[in-house]
Amino acid sequence: MQEYNQYNESINEDSEKEINQEMEKLDEEEVIKFSSSSNPYPAKVEFSKEQFSLFEINRAINEFKEINLNPEFQRNKGLWDRKKQSRLIESILMGIPLPLFYFAENKGGGLSVVDGLQRLHTITEYFKNEFKLQDLTYIDGVKGKLFKDLQRDNQARIERYQIQVYVMSADTPETVKLDIFERINSGGTPLNKQEMRHALYKGKSTKLLKELAECDEFKKAVTLKLDSKRMRDRYVILRALAFYLAYNVQLIKKIPANIDPEINGSFDNFLGKYMRIMNSMDENECSKLEYTFKTSMQLLYNIYKDNTFKRNSTSNTFNMIMFESLFFITASLQNQIKIDLDTWHKELDNIINKSWFQSTLDNSSNSIKRMKEHFIKLSDNIEELRTKYA
Repeated sequence: MQEYNQYNESINEDSEKEINQEMEKLDEEEVIKFSSSSNPYPAKVEFSKEQFSLFEINRAINEFKEINLNPEFQRNKGLWDRKKQSRLIESILMGIPLPLFYFAENKGGGLSVVDGLQRLHTITEYFKNEFKLQDLTYIDGVKGKLFKDLQRDNQARIERYQIQVYVMSADTPETVKLDIFERINSGGTPLNKQEMRHALYKGKSTKLLKELAECDEFKKAVTLKLDSKRMRDRYVILRALAFYLAYNVQLIKKIPANIDPEINGSFDNFLGKYMRIMNSMDENECSKLEYTFKTSMQLLYNIYKDNTFKRNSTSNTFNMIMFESLFFITASLQNQIKIDLDTWHKELDNIINKSWFQSTLDNSSNSIKRMKEHFIKLSDNIEELRTKYA
């Protein structure tokens, strides 16, 4: 039994390693290629330089909700410990200049923090008396004290301390915005693109992705572990929802006038665009999308059991193309045709075994052109099944 358990643990570790390696490839997304004579950053990309006191910053975060620190985005494993937080407050009391902060304007109003999240988190926590200063190097008189315990001159020194902030324009194109985010983010663990999207497009889309990634139907269907701390589970869900909505735009009551729902450009543009579209959806639309996703996950698990979203029964790796393709088919048909599980299994396998489907599985999933052709063929097969079982 001990040997079996060790073998099982080894399989799980190897499986998770394979999945994470496969997911890492997903960040190598299609980018716009510019000739040597072109400028990759259009003229409308603008930064403004601002200066704020920590008193103003704290009010903007906690009172006016104009800057969202997004606690979930902190990724628990990356939070500073109390010693490091205390050293930052000591630096502020000493008047040592802090590195620049970078914010991004949101189209719906407010600001997202591109770089400086941990420093702002530390500052607001100290204002809220959530930790005492410890392990300081130079200032003895404030050790062990909360903000409220400091002498008034030290409180004022912190409140009046000025930080320099660069603010990126809301009109910055999605691809460029992510590229800039990636270049200037200085966190201990580099952010992947889904974590960046989560910060830049916070709203109904990020709430929905979180709920779907944590729902039992998804966890049961995806029998192989996806890295939730790095939001890889939300990345694959976002891709599946984006393709589904792109081919079912009639489900969206009102698409913002400045958003083209067509599948074009890079994957960064496509996914950012559909997070913005989901942010514009009303609660009823979001609830219907959530219901469709959960019922599809349940149906697919009932059909394939532990082999759901694997390329074949011997694979130990989650396959993203299988995931978004099978979701697309079942989400489009489950309320329109009435067939039993065996028939579902047979019809889905017939599609999976087609040469064009296998060709997609054999090639990169990061070509927007290839995936668009793939979903056009899936749509044709969906129509055939709809007619067959009408």
